[in-house]
Amino acid sequence: MNNQGINQKTEENKIKLAEVSNRISAFIFDLIVFIFPWTIIYLAYILFSFQDNKLFSLKEILLEFQSKTGLIIIPLLFVYSGFLVWIYKCTLGKRYTNIAVVASKSFKKTNFLRAFLREAIKFSLFFIPYYGGFLILFLNVFLIKLTNKKQAVHDIIAGTQVITIPPNKKKKKFLNFFIFFWAAIFLISITGLLYNESMVLTKKIEVKQGDVWQYYENEIYGFKVKYPKEWFAKEFLDEPNQIFGVKLLPSEGSEKYIYFQIYKYDGIMDDLIKEFQEKGIGVKNKTTIRGYPAIIFETQENKLNLVKDQKRFIMIYSNCRDVFNKIMPSFSFTK
Repeated sequence: MNNQGINQKTEENKIKLAEVSNRISAFIFDLIVFIFPWTIIYLAYILFSFQDNKLFSLKEILLEFQSKTGLIIIPLLFVYSGFLVWIYKCTLGKRYTNIAVVASKSFKKTNFLRAFLREAIKFSLFFIPYYGGFLILFLNVFLIKLTNKKQAVHDIIAGTQVITIPPNKKKKKFLNFFIFFWAAIFLISITGLLYNESMVLTKKIEVKQGDVWQYYENEIYGFKVKYPKEWFAKEFLDEPNQIFGVKLLPSEGSEKYIYFQIYKYDGIMDDLIKEFQEKGIGVKNKTTIRGYPAIIFETQENKLNLVKDQKRFIMIYSNCRDVFNKIMPSFSFTK
């Protein structure tokens, strides 16, 4: 064995490979560091939406956030990780936990192709269907925990290893301040949103009583309807895509009901018709209600109307047809 081989072997013996706990901690730290600024920027947009009456509830905000961001965060996190591993051998999370990514044979900085190949394979786990990603994740934990080289699947394919590096107190102090700063702004933003929502919800409902009928009026979602004086209104949320719901009942636990449910929906009315037809609900006719496109469905038990505006639709259905037919002429949008 020549001197170069001996020196390389001695160098390898000095290197300590990273444990599973360090790698998981680094990944979580990167998620926090990356997602906080992204979320705060979007929360600022949401805050203005509250003031402009574009969005009305925290649940709708979360649905809007999901539809706006979609899968954008994962590709951006991929670029962030690949670039920093290529240039500095470590992301902010890896620097915080004192680990770095190196080429498996030379234990030196990886090249561009190797760094991005590693991250591409790692983030592809998010897109493997039927829990395949979780199976690979458990396999990675097994490989890192119980094999000598401690290489995950993406390390084996890309030819990389994750090693420990000496701690840097100055950098760790900066990263502690960095994460604390973003966490504080994040909490302030969330508090502001909750406060705005509470201020809006305090003026949401108005019930007006007459001799025979009383009116339910919702200022947030901009609709009102009359219903029998002896009935009562009860709000509810019981479906994932539902933004708001109110049920009109003659008494608690009654089998008779009239429901008003609002859902977020950016598609066209024909898509809605198709979805309901696939569920076996036949369309009686298309019409308009107070100038908005609407559909009337009927089943043996229920009568149902769908009214759609730009971003949401309101579903009105009942198994009490006589009352339903009397109140629907009074239904109107208030804004």
